[in-house]
Amino acid sequence: MDFEGFTRKEGMLHVMLFSPSELRQILSCYSEGVLKKGWKDYAVDTLSGQSIFSVIDHQGGQGSVALYSLSKNRSQAKKSGNDFFYRLFYRETQILRTESFLEVLALFRAVNAKDPKGKQSQKDRLIVVK
Repeated sequence: MDFEGFTRKEGMLHVMLFSPSELRQILSCYSEGVLKKGWKDYAVDTLSGQSIFSVIDHQGGQGSVALYSLSKNRSQAKKSGNDFFYRLFYRETQILRTESFLEVLALFRAVNAKDPKGKQSQKDRLIVVK
């Protein structure tokens, strides 16, 4: 059963999900991040019109925050012919908005987590908003 674009009856929220192929590729990138960057946890959230995959940064007694978030959003403007667009965030700062899943996936794969001393790497400072 394919749940992409799943819609409930009137009055209910329209749920938008990553496709199985997209989720498989995102989890592959996340697995690389676990091995190479020390990522330890993730979350998948589904809201009306968007789905979000987040790499979670646990900050001890201060709680947890999303280190990186990759979102798939339903496009409101049908001019481009694409039904979806993708965004990548570092913490709360958008670093990319694109209609290409492969483009957002490539940047998600390339991002670096903080170094062990807590300093931001050069790639973390990269802002690529389109």
